[in-house]
Amino acid sequence: MKEVKITEQEKEKKLEKFKVKLREDGYWRIENKVELIIFSIAIGYIEGLTIQDLCRVNNISPSTLYDWKEKFIENGNEALLNGGKSSIVAKLEKENKILR
Repeated sequence: MKEVKITEQEKEKKLEKFKVKLREDGYWRIENKVELIIFSIAIGYIEGLTIQDLCRVNNISPSTLYDWKEKFIENGNEALLNGGKSSIVAKLEKENKILR
């Protein structure tokens, strides 16, 4: 893939669309983390932008983003394997059925 050079001003303008809006307390809620993970996937298709740029505008380290992304993918797989339920819920439902 050919690397495209864009100006810093163009880069900052593109990055404005990828800034996650946190509540006033600045705490990263689950929905904020999911939004950033989705942005991290999309950013790979935007010429001239990197994960580092995305993390910089959202004031987190790339390692934090990769950690959230890994946990999200692991838990997403688990949910899909158990019919959309966490393994704990699936286990409890199974035990409940046995006890009845």
